[in-house]
Amino acid sequence: MNHALLYLPRARALPALICLFLLPWQPLALGDSVTLEPFKDNTIYSENDNSNATFRNLFVGRVSRSSSARRALLAFDISDGIPQGATIDSASLTVRVSRTSSGPANVDVHRLTKDWGEGSSNSRGQGGAGASPTSGDATWNNAFSGGDAWQSEGGDFAAEASAGTSVGANNSSATWSSEGLVADLQAWVDDPGSNFGWILIGPEDAKSAKRINSREGSSDVPQLVIDFTPGSGGGGEPVNPFASLDDLGGGWRESPWLGVLNDTTFPWIFHLQHEFVFVFFREAENDFFLFDLSTMDWWFTSETLYPNVFSFNRNSWIFYFAETAGPRQFVDLQSGEFFSQP
Repeated sequence: MNHALLYLPRARALPALICLFLLPWQPLALGDSVTLEPFKDNTIYSENDNSNATFRNLFVGRVSRSSSARRALLAFDISDGIPQGATIDSASLTVRVSRTSSGPANVDVHRLTKDWGEGSSNSRGQGGAGASPTSGDATWNNAFSGGDAWQSEGGDFAAEASAGTSVGANNSSATWSSEGLVADLQAWVDDPGSNFGWILIGPEDAKSAKRINSREGSSDVPQLVIDFTPGSGGGGEPVNPFASLDDLGGGWRESPWLGVLNDTTFPWIFHLQHEFVFVFFREAENDFFLFDLSTMDWWFTSETLYPNVFSFNRNSWIFYFAETAGPRQFVDLQSGEFFSQP
């Protein structure tokens, strides 16, 4: 998990500290990355109403000048690892080409605008011709065999490609990465009900067919890598995890795991032992990034981890002796070193 942390310059004097309190709230750029595999895929064939839902390969392009076209459909459950309100920073889709009889060919990725099905059809053998569809399979004519038809034969999708790349030789990989993919994913985060996945379309006026591993393949299945920044809890406002703690009056609260603190100026808090601390709370993960002003160090912890904290300055886990009076006492759990901090 990669984290791009907010940089705060060292406070040299009281006026600088006061300025920090006057700064408007800005969410921290704490980037995350997730790798997803499709939860459904299929191939549709223009010469018949066949499908190939559970076969180990997908097909894209035209097999020969005299044959018809194949198109591959892929869908990913982006809610698996990406919280609502997240901002998509970058994305890449990678597939493995297991066989081709033509040279490099451009394959475009288009955003599907209608839901579609993966039944249980399986052509066996080489798979190039597909198999008779089962109930719910996507085909060239139908989004769901025996049910809902596409508005346009060959699938309903955005006319403008979200991304394109050259797909080459046998046993090679192809990767799409573009602002268009980012825009599609952001739209699906903002409106999960619009996520119908993508359709892969190669040249269909010449021999260009590519066979790629499907999600049912034995290895090198399609992968979608997404880098994103979690949301700040909605509306640009920080989530205050301390608001429901025992209220001691005057902004002071008592946490059963963190101790006594004052959250009047949240996301800055004043803690009786740690003094001024900046808090970034990740609601979905229920954990914290804390900027300790007296040591200029980022810490990572949670209710279940504290008083164990990860120190980014030390790049190590440290243990805080919470009951000590005076200077705070710690032990570096990696080196075994005992040390104190103000």
